[in-house]
Amino acid sequence: MRLALKGILAIMAALVLAAAAAPLASAQWAIQPSPNPEGASSASLSAVSCAADGSCMAVGTYSPNGTSQYTLAERWDGSSWTIVNTPNPPGGADILYGVSCPAPGSCIAVGLSVSSAHVHALAETWNGRKWVIRNTPAPAPGSFVSLHSVSCTSPDSCTAVGAFTQSSESAEEQPLAESWNGTRWTIEPTPNPEAENGSSLRGVSCSASDACTAAGNYDYFDVEQKIFAMRFDGTAWTMQRQPNPSGEHLNTDASISCSQPSACTSVGSWLTLELETRPLAESWNGVNWVRQPTPHPKDAVSAALEGVSCLSSSDCTAVGGWSANSQGNPDFTLAEQWNGASWKVQETPNPSGAQHSTLVSIDCSAGPCVAVGNFSNGSVTQTLVERYSP
Repeated sequence: MRLALKGILAIMAALVLAAAAAPLASAQWAIQPSPNPEGASSASLSAVSCAADGSCMAVGTYSPNGTSQYTLAERWDGSSWTIVNTPNPPGGADILYGVSCPAPGSCIAVGLSVSSAHVHALAETWNGRKWVIRNTPAPAPGSFVSLHSVSCTSPDSCTAVGAFTQSSESAEEQPLAESWNGTRWTIEPTPNPEAENGSSLRGVSCSASDACTAAGNYDYFDVEQKIFAMRFDGTAWTMQRQPNPSGEHLNTDASISCSQPSACTSVGSWLTLELETRPLAESWNGVNWVRQPTPHPKDAVSAALEGVSCLSSSDCTAVGGWSANSQGNPDFTLAEQWNGASWKVQETPNPSGAQHSTLVSIDCSAGPCVAVGNFSNGSVTQTLVERYSP
């Protein structure tokens, strides 16, 4: 009996130690079932936004045959994700890159549409019942235009950012910002950083109608890529300098989140001199941008952050993907949390049988964080949604 009792006690002790050693985050991130259009050869989600009532809208694109592309939207009603019909311009390859839902039953999504070898900006509004395409102006006749991100403080106050070229896809890219007043889109003049291969805005976050910050990238000679930010004060956009340490190249911004005008965080990636990709995070304190050390999984050769959501200057969560090789295709999902002092990697699940998985957008504004992306089993790419409950 004493031996049996000792054995039982040993097992109990081992279980206690295992429970203590297990990271809490591993049980807090969970995959939510998300639909894919019937017969689609690929489907992916690019952005997600949640309203105050807890409903969420995710947008992206899908392909029925591996060549043509159509817009995709999925809605969370508190119990399940369902596909919502979205219109597509005739004869185009259509993608939605960004979405913002400032109120229940109100969302705006942006992206691009390709038709007749031309690239047009695409914007759609959701009124709680259906999506409707809205006309977007072009900076110049014949210009190629794309919108990458949108942020709304109310249904009639939104800012979208992206890029355009004057006459062809091969021309120098320039930053673009457009505002929505509930009725129409209007182009807002933006500075154009001088760069050998152009520049673009990749993310935008508005903490008020007169306080928006956008993050972007500009290129030199197809090799050295640097990051920058712009701020809108209700009247004009002005440049902000973000740190680009010497000796590092291919710095990229992918997303930005501002909890207030003086508190923003941008995330992306940078390439080391050893050609290893690492997560990048920088914070705005109302005066300047400061680079934050970011960890990565210990086995990661490449890791990048693609989306971020901040509730305050001391509470941000970012998502992305990482791989144990340098091929550039993420093998595993990645999440990191900022507590005001440091970033920490969180354990995230990956779909069973997935060869590649990544999360590209996150929203924590309505309570539990919701992140979206895609995964592949080697032949078919499918939508991916994960939810984090503290």
